[in-house]
Amino acid sequence: LLTQTDAADLPGTIGILHSRSPSGGDREWGHPFLSPDESLAYIANGHRGAFAATTDVDAVAARLRAAGYAFRSHVPQQVGTYPTLADGSCVHFSDLMCGLIHHEASRCGSLWEGMARAYAAFPGEIVGLALGLSDPEAIQVARISMPMMLGRTATGTYLATTALAFPGSTADRLMAVPANAALRVTRDGFTAR
Repeated sequence: LLTQTDAADLPGTIGILHSRSPSGGDREWGHPFLSPDESLAYIANGHRGAFAATTDVDAVAARLRAAGYAFRSHVPQQVGTYPTLADGSCVHFSDLMCGLIHHEASRCGSLWEGMARAYAAFPGEIVGLALGLSDPEAIQVARISMPMMLGRTATGTYLATTALAFPGSTADRLMAVPANAALRVTRDGFTAR
């Protein structure tokens, strides 16, 4: 990232990024996904996995549509192995999850709690990161099964699905984020739930 972009010169003290694999869809299927009011950005890595038979994608999409949500990734046909809705159309799982996190956070008043509630209600083998205007100095993290590492240096905290992504100075301050956990991560540390 640092050798190919000017990311080090961007304003702010926190950020999230996601590489794009050729998994189908068009540019509207690229992360991050944003809530309708653009107060929340969400990225994730994973799939429905062991929860595929128990996660009702169509019911979640219908619930969110009834609450006024629209999905930028919605397309009229199947895309790769992504879940299909009852009408044969398709929505990116992360687009649905972004809407669900936003909806839950709006209901309970906390992005961290909203993310935990969304993951409990709509699980997948997934790790996700969210940034919200309601808590601009923190990254919210939720993890079920998929790997997530946390590293610390004297100048900050790092998150990635592999420790290979961290600066070399994190090697002595490295830990795996516990499975089935939600974290609030700041530059100075983290709180787990």
